[in-house]
Parts: sequence; structure tokens; C-alpha cells
Amino acid sequence: MSQRNQTFPFLKALEHSHVPSAVLLPKTGEFTWLNPAAIAIVGDLRGKRWIDCGVLSPEGIEASTKAWDATVKGEGAVHYDTVLTSPDGTPVPVSASSTLLDAGGMQVVFRQFYPKAGDSEATRALKRKLTDRQLDILRLIAQGCPTEEIGETLHLSVATVRTHVRRILGILQVKSRAAAVALAYQEGIL
Repeated sequence: MSQRNQTFPFLKALEHSHVPSAVLLPKTGEFTWLNPAAIAIVGDLRGKRWIDCGVLSPEGIEASTKAWDATVKGEGAVHYDTVLTSPDGTPVPVSASSTLLDAGGMQVVFRQFYPKAGDSEATRALKRKLTDRQLDILRLIAQGCPTEEIGETLHLSVATVRTHVRRILGILQVKSRAAAVALAYQEGIL
């Protein structure tokens, strides 16, 4: 089976996610998989190279190239803001996350794009409901930190972190950490 057509079990869970997600090959930057949420934003880019596909502005290419280089070097999850161009030419501001993953013995770059909302009163009101500590925890969740690491970083007990996470989920009216992060990026909270 060629790398281009290979699918990975972890992608099954992301097929129906509202978070635009994509997988690229590290050596070429070629898209091998996009979920429907990603296709809705940038179109079907499978078989195209990220840098050449026409969805990035010149400024976006620079930020993306830096993130790509850091990701491929294995420097951990890389986060950056950029503007994508939809197939109809509409600019779409996003926060992007890029991570190098081992997908069944093959290295791939996993990217997610969180469309950003404008600075609306609803966003400001939602952000005001979260304490500074809760925002710190939400940022660490977005970086992929597990509960124990969040506790160590913020000098909190695991039980206290879990309590904050439950309150964050309640305030944002979501059921999972992933949904909280997606909503936070979508609404411009992060």
C-alpha cells in the first residue's frame, strides 16, 4: 500500500470532528488525508504540497514554513496564527497546530486549523466567565499537556486541575477537552 493511500486508525475518530484536520508526509509536505471540516475550508488538497497549494498568503507561507521546520525536527507541538484562503478566495483567519506523529511506524505531520471568530461581545463575555487560572489551564490543554503536567507547571494538585477542567467544560458547555480547545480557538478565546 502506498503512503499516499494509507489510512491510520487514529483518523477514524477525526472523520466527523468539527475541527479541520489534515495529515501530511514530512519529506514532501504532501497532503494524504483531510477530514470534511478541513475540506470545507481549503478544498480537497490530497496529493498537493502544503507550500504549493495556494491556500497561504506570502506572509502565511513564512509562518507555516517555520512551523513546518520545527515540527519535522521533532520539536513538539507547534502553534501559530495564519490566514488561509478558501477555494472561493475568502480569507479564513486560523490558529494552527502541527505535530509530528508516528502513525504505525511511519512519521506523519498532523495539522489542525481552528477558525478564529472576530472580537465579538459574545466572545468577550465567554472569556470573562473564565478565571485567569482557567485560561492558563485551557492554554496548557491546547498544548496537549496531560493533567499531571498541568499540575506541575502551575503548582496545583491533580485534583485541583481536574476541578478546573470540569468548570471550564461547564462554562464552555462542551463535553471534552478537545471540544473545549476547538471552541476556544473558534471563538477567539485562545
